[in-house]
Amino acid sequence: MRSNYTLTAVLLFVAGICNLCGQAASGNGPAKRPPASIHLIPVSVLEAEGRASTSAQPRVSVEGDGNGLIAAVDDLEPSGTGRVPNFVRAFSGRPGVPASVAHLMRVVLYSGSVRPETKMAMGIRVAQLDNSPYVAAYLEHMLRATGGGTSTLARLRSGGEAGLSHEERMALRYATAVSTNASGIEDSEYRRVRALFDDSQMVELTLSVCFFNYFTRMANAFNLPVESWTLEFAARSPGHDYVPPAGRVAVLDDSRLALLSKDDASFKDAEKRGQSSMGIGLPHGERIMLWSPDVPQAWWDYGRVLGPSVTIPRILLRYTSLAVSTANGCRYCTLHVLLGLRRAGVDPSKLLEMRTDDSVLSSDERSVVNFARKLTHHPELVGGQDFREVEEAFGSKGAADIVLQTSYFAFMNRFNDAMRTPSEDLALQNYREIYGADWHP
Repeated sequence: MRSNYTLTAVLLFVAGICNLCGQAASGNGPAKRPPASIHLIPVSVLEAEGRASTSAQPRVSVEGDGNGLIAAVDDLEPSGTGRVPNFVRAFSGRPGVPASVAHLMRVVLYSGSVRPETKMAMGIRVAQLDNSPYVAAYLEHMLRATGGGTSTLARLRSGGEAGLSHEERMALRYATAVSTNASGIEDSEYRRVRALFDDSQMVELTLSVCFFNYFTRMANAFNLPVESWTLEFAARSPGHDYVPPAGRVAVLDDSRLALLSKDDASFKDAEKRGQSSMGIGLPHGERIMLWSPDVPQAWWDYGRVLGPSVTIPRILLRYTSLAVSTANGCRYCTLHVLLGLRRAGVDPSKLLEMRTDDSVLSSDERSVVNFARKLTHHPELVGGQDFREVEEAFGSKGAADIVLQTSYFAFMNRFNDAMRTPSEDLALQNYREIYGADWHP
């Protein structure tokens, strides 16, 4: 019987998707909304409407057995809070459906390889298009469950998307295009987004947009009241469910690397560095680079020739690397550098404290970290005084070394994030030993 209830929820979902295509199937022609008519309700306006709608009169019953409904949403809301969203309560008269629709919501938001926060932002974008304060309030409630979500929400509230990543901005653009053109978007628009996401992610993004179009129509038609607790509290944190996305390019194994010339000094030096500093041999990121060997060979040659002239202590270069990698949110490089710091003898307790407190760093360490962060976040604002301060501490060559190391990781972070380079087992194990959990954005 339970499978029938799940099927009911799926059919409701499909019905919502079909609504997007209904105009094209009728004799009224394609349902395209011209660009000039697209109007986004500001998030602040939706929030005000949401606060005003907490006492709205729903058009369907949102009552029902509390205990049964609480069990249905156990994977969405923190245990013991007794919170049950009204979109779940709306199905309380349909046996099995509350649990099924709650499960559907969780799968839409947290399955797949697209960041959940990105999909939640897309849902808010659909709510802005359809003037759905209920959907906006619920997805804000979900965003507040993570630090990344809170940051995304702040940018959506500000009305400016400049602080969002390029992928997030393109996902929002895609949500707008699919929502306002029910008969299908132009090939050029699809290709623009497809350049950033693989085929499975494009399907995932499309399903998410379709679901949110279903959700806004259901919530608006049912006149669901916004729950007062969604305005104050966060949803259950999904951190334990996070799975790093699959790499986009295969890591070349030793048998494939054997086909390359190992007489090249730069190749041997890269392999030797990885083995001596971290015990991993040629790092995964550099193995992936070798799919196009000419550039990495020249890159390693440059590093090999530059190395002997570097005057800054290696440990300070590692702190610089960590500052840049964490500022950029690069999973691979963060784990990679932490492994190097640990093997260099840095106490794990210090690495743990460094996540939130720079005071555990020495004055030299703070100097390079602060400079590296500024150069990473605001290269256009780094002026002569910034450089002179580092120069006074480490000399002209030392200051240049820090600039080059920061710039090096501007390169490496972007490469490894673009390729979604998988971390080495030793790096994963080291991170878990330090922080007691897996990395999470």
